[in-house]
Amino acid sequence: ATSSELYLASIRGITAIISDTEGEINKIRVSALLTMIQGVLLQGSRDAIQACLSLFRAIVSRKFLLPEVYKTVDLVMKQAFSSHIQQIRTSCHGVILTFLLQYPLHERKLRHYVSHIVRQLEYE
Repeated sequence: ATSSELYLASIRGITAIISDTEGEINKIRVSALLTMIQGVLLQGSRDAIQACLSLFRAIVSRKFLLPEVYKTVDLVMKQAFSSHIQQIRTSCHGVILTFLLQYPLHERKLRHYVSHIVRQLEYE
């Protein structure tokens, strides 16, 4: 297997662990994963972005309250409206929906994200 295949398999394995484990997961490690996801969203391959979006969705579903989540969702929103790859845009939309419906958001934050989405839809 190539290093890229091993990298993707590792991300998928971590996603499965986060999705299927009900125990505590160290927030420092989750923060490091979010930083990695941000880097991939900025300059990763299509497969790496897809894998990281799945990982981010798992993190959001577990409701880890970390500031890096907001920075990551901002990058996901950017990809949702600017990626040239339809599959990535569609995956981003699903992650954003999961974030808006499951992540604990203050009303002001929720309004911010929804208005941003509406502005982007008006732009297209």
